[in-house]
Formats: sequence, C-alpha cells, structure tokens
Amino acid sequence: MKTIRDIFFEGLEPNDDNIIRPVEINWNQHSNGVLNIAKSLEPTFEVNDINKNILKELLMYFSGSDSFNGSLKKGIMLVGDIGTGKSLLFKIFKRYTSEILRVNSFQYFSTQEITDNVNISGVDYLQAFNDNFGNPITCYIDDIASKNEVIKHYGTEVNTIEQLLSIRYNVFTRYRKLTHTTSNKYPSELTNVYEKRIIDRMVEMFNILELPGKSFRK
Repeated sequence: MKTIRDIFFEGLEPNDDNIIRPVEINWNQHSNGVLNIAKSLEPTFEVNDINKNILKELLMYFSGSDSFNGSLKKGIMLVGDIGTGKSLLFKIFKRYTSEILRVNSFQYFSTQEITDNVNISGVDYLQAFNDNFGNPITCYIDDIASKNEVIKHYGTEVNTIEQLLSIRYNVFTRYRKLTHTTSNKYPSELTNVYEKRIIDRMVEMFNILELPGKSFRK
C-alpha cells in the first residue's frame, strides 16, 4: 500500500537545486512547445493581449532566465479573477517543466483536495508537505482563499491552508524549496482569511503576478 509520501513523489524527478535552475532554451521552439501543451489541454486556448505577457513571464521564470521580472529564489503567486485561466496556466507549465525542460517542476494540489484529505486523515496529512526526511517537495496549491478551508479538528476550528502556508514557509526558509499558488485575491486582501504573520510570509515567499481580464467561462 502506498504511503502519502510515495504518492507525493510518484512521477516526479528529484531536483536537488533549492532555487529555479537556469536552462538554456530556444525561445521560439519552447514558446511553440508551451502553446502546443496549452492547445492539448484546452483546444480553444488563444494567445491574446491579456495573457501573452504572463505566458512570457512564466516561460522566463521556469526556464530560470535572468530576464524574469522578479526573483528566481521565490515561488509564483498568480492572482486574477475567477475563470481567467490561472489554473490552466499552471497545468501548462507543470507539463512543460516535467516533459520538456525536465527540471524546475512541481507537484500539483488543489485546496479542496488538501482540505478533504485533512478531514479524512487529520492534520498529520499536512506534514507530508514538510521536510520529507530532508528532501521536501516543490509544490503548487491551486485556488487558495476561495473555498471553505476551515475544518473541525477535535472540536477546534483549523484553517488547513493557513497551516500549510506556515509549514511551507519553514520549508522555504530552511531548505529554499519553493511553493507556487493561485488566488482570486492579493495577499493584502486576505486579512479576513489568514493571520497577518501568514500574509507577511506570503509576500516573502512569492513573486506576485497578476493575470488581468474577466472570466472566459461560458
């Protein structure tokens, strides 16, 4: 029977670097590769004036380019309205880093998945996001602060993602392993969701990028 740790590492190549590793790429070829992945995931996907800049920034980031307008020692927090394609972009770059670059990849989790697992297994489930015997994972948490993250644990209310962000901050400061996430709100708008110390740590952990525009969902 697989353990939680086995599931976390399944299909993920180990990466001993603690920051984004620079990779020399052919920009035209890799841009086309990203678009092909996007089309395979969402056939109606089109590059437009709204998303082309963020696509370029993410391509520069995940390939470790010095041209990235931010820090390669921080993760990415992508902020935008509901339905603008934030989750799709991370699905694209999950495949790009895993299948084309074969470096700088991450494990993909949703807020709902994490909360459901804590409900089933208890808060000990969150420890799998910790140091993992000195080899913590790089992870992506989809859609934080948009669903009910609070559960009852032995009669006490626990915000699962707030606890997880605290754990990942310790991983970030100790091991320099990165966390990525998406949200409909900037950290400064989350004061009614998370404690101030968590919000301050989020600013330290993430490059905060905005995906502008309105929902494309019909």
